[in-house]
Amino acid sequence: MYKDLIKKRIKNSRIKPMGVKGKYAIFVPIIEIEDRLHLLYEIRAEEMGTQPGEVSFPGGRIEPGETARDAAVRETEEELGIDGSNIELFGQLDYLIPPFNIALYPYVGHLKISGLDELNINKAEVKEIFTVPINYFLENEPETHVISCRHKVNENFPYHLIRDGKDYDWRDFEYPVNFYKYNGYIIWGMTARFTTNLINKIKNK
Repeated sequence: MYKDLIKKRIKNSRIKPMGVKGKYAIFVPIIEIEDRLHLLYEIRAEEMGTQPGEVSFPGGRIEPGETARDAAVRETEEELGIDGSNIELFGQLDYLIPPFNIALYPYVGHLKISGLDELNINKAEVKEIFTVPINYFLENEPETHVISCRHKVNENFPYHLIRDGKDYDWRDFEYPVNFYKYNGYIIWGMTARFTTNLINKIKNK
């Protein structure tokens, strides 16, 4: 009776990851300084509610009705004070779904500026900016550490409904954390993973 309806709904459905409560777009900016390509990083303002004082790329939540691509450009405009006409988007990197019920969609592109003084950074969100030559990443592998994540099951979990009850063999998982050290700056976590992803694509890995 409902076969045609099911067929139609499945055919027209938009495929998305399950369990994701927040979607965020990230922009990995490339700029040219003295004929060398650099990646531009932000240090988040100390007043930010999440990850204050940490190194990041421009980015933020994807608004309703907005594409990830548009959100990446908008956030870059807002945080770096650059007009969208000066942002040349190359394309998308590999998206990341970390174990926090969020999805991160990174894009990479070129900021068409001749110097950092052309940027008018939003001090409410960005404490400072700095750049790292891409060659540094091509010549230096990240330091990688692994976090072992284990399940913490709520006390009211219905163990009686599953085989082996409290002795059920839950699957643990590991979460890699990359680190780069450059001129006193520590680039780590998801920002470092996006950096590594870009470098691997440049190396055609």
